[in-house]
Amino acid sequence: MPSKKATQQLLDARRFTVILHVTCLLLISVTCHADYHKYQHEPTGFPPDDYSEECSIYLAPSTIPGAGLGMFSGKNYKENDFLTSGDLLVPLIDLQAHNGDIDIHDLVLQSYYWLTYSMPAFMQSEASHTLAFSPGAGAALNCFFPLINTQAWEEETLFGQEGLHRSNDPGVGAFSPYYNRTTYATRDIKGGEELFTDYGPAYFTTQEDVFGKIPLLDTIPQTDALLRAFVKMRDKILPLVAHHATNSDDNQQTFQKDWYNLITSLSATWPSRVLNGLPRTADDVDRLAQTSVTWRDYNQSVKTIDWLETHGRCMDNIYPARSLINQAGRGAFAKRKIPLGSLVAPAPLVHLDVRVLQMYPGQVVTDEDDDDDKEDADLHDHSTDFQADLSKPFRHYQLLLNYCFGRAGESSVLLCPYGMMTGLINHARGNKANAKIVWNEDFSPHFEWKEQPLQQWIYNDVTGLAFDFVATRDIEPGEEVVIDYGEQWQAAWDDHVQRWKPPGRADTYQSAVELNDDVSHVIRMSKEGLYQYVNVLCHEWYRHVQGHRVITSDEDDSTTTTINCQATSRRKTANGEIRYTAELYRHITGVDKCQQVLIGILFDLPRQAFVFEDLPYTRDLHQSWAFRHVMQIPDELMPDIWKDLKIQSG
Repeated sequence: MPSKKATQQLLDARRFTVILHVTCLLLISVTCHADYHKYQHEPTGFPPDDYSEECSIYLAPSTIPGAGLGMFSGKNYKENDFLTSGDLLVPLIDLQAHNGDIDIHDLVLQSYYWLTYSMPAFMQSEASHTLAFSPGAGAALNCFFPLINTQAWEEETLFGQEGLHRSNDPGVGAFSPYYNRTTYATRDIKGGEELFTDYGPAYFTTQEDVFGKIPLLDTIPQTDALLRAFVKMRDKILPLVAHHATNSDDNQQTFQKDWYNLITSLSATWPSRVLNGLPRTADDVDRLAQTSVTWRDYNQSVKTIDWLETHGRCMDNIYPARSLINQAGRGAFAKRKIPLGSLVAPAPLVHLDVRVLQMYPGQVVTDEDDDDDKEDADLHDHSTDFQADLSKPFRHYQLLLNYCFGRAGESSVLLCPYGMMTGLINHARGNKANAKIVWNEDFSPHFEWKEQPLQQWIYNDVTGLAFDFVATRDIEPGEEVVIDYGEQWQAAWDDHVQRWKPPGRADTYQSAVELNDDVSHVIRMSKEGLYQYVNVLCHEWYRHVQGHRVITSDEDDSTTTTINCQATSRRKTANGEIRYTAELYRHITGVDKCQQVLIGILFDLPRQAFVFEDLPYTRDLHQSWAFRHVMQIPDELMPDIWKDLKIQSG
């Protein structure tokens, strides 16, 4: 007879063999291709006039380990409620082309800009490659796919110059015309929850060396299916374990935990997004199998309001509106009374080398398929690129420079704040200012950078410093918040105003956005001359209607797909409507070629068949006469060790 010890070892070996065998069957059997719910619905209503004394949105340490700071709800929200006022968007134009060998994906900035393919087309047409720095919720929100509870309403992003025009105003081109990127709740949100948005899977799949194989939206249903299959198989096997065990309860629990731990440990050998989404312990298996692994980390993502008051900063003390300051564009206004010395807004800082924002002369090159036998290659298989000539002196700075703090001529560092509406805080001299910036050590995980030369940290790919905007006197509700940008900035602005004069043909300038909004605009015919600043396009749908091209089921047959065209004639109908005949073209441009090819004609087109697109680099923000200058870091906040340019020149 074998000893009790040998018998137990045999039972343990058999149990492990069963666990391993069943686990393999379980993993092989589970396949799930269900699409995870994506939030595509639109919010209802409009942002309420909420002047509550209670803070609605906080900035505080994120519940995601290693994620830094995050946004939290300060009250309950219903699905489709607006969470923030409309955010600012600052375009970054052909950033990689202007930086040559510096890979912009290695900059900390890459964690804070957005691709513009989902944004309105008028932003995409700024240049060949346009990115958008969103210095409010777009920069402060973290992404955790299982608990996504917010989304930006991109369709509400607006374009406007606040009444300024290049024919009259020296301030035009000095502030971003993009605003009102509003964030709303995609489900009911409890007060104290951390707010999460969708960065898109590519943000994580292209940085697996940083994030590992974290669960994605499309892997969550697979994890749910695996978990349910585990529970179903477990419930069939546990009675067999109990039948052969002397202490059935203990053995069932041990068997379940051993089996589950084996499954989850497999991700260490075979990294898997599906396995990484499973409950962290066997104790949570039944609860999450009945709901979804979506809620695995929900409890730890919720903080009490008292905790947020202690560890966080209120983000929603200010709201956006047209500035009361001449030439300033939009501004930030107090939502509630802000007493002397109190917080206006927290402002974590994205650090940059100022040279990253330098812009060089160059040209736009179109790369098109020249195969005329391929019916639609001429329309759809092409792209444009800006080729910067880095051998020449830079000609200008990106608009983002105006939204950053620095010391022109003294330091290479730029500190670009983000936070709700902080990018809209304008300038007032001396005692006319009602706020100032101070260091926020609590939100500065690398406060030691203040004691280190720039070359040690300026290209670090994580943020490390933060400011607070604080009131220098009582600020009343509805009062515009302003700080002193410094003597450097004031002198540069005064010089700009003195030297500024309207550029040539400024009186006739209209952007594509303005032309598209003007439904009464009469389309110019080819014999009347080309438009100077815009391309004329025709909606692809009209080509389809007139039989020029069959649109397949996997293509977009909406009126958003366009093609180059030019009106050649127009007539007025009996009811006064103007109808057009238009020729369709493809354009081929390059270093050694510039060609326009006629590919078709459309007849009897209404005004709505035409759409305008700005030519790259033609809007105000690109022009060399547009004002650029950093906001000045005050003397008392500026470490001498950061003054690298002054050291070099000295």
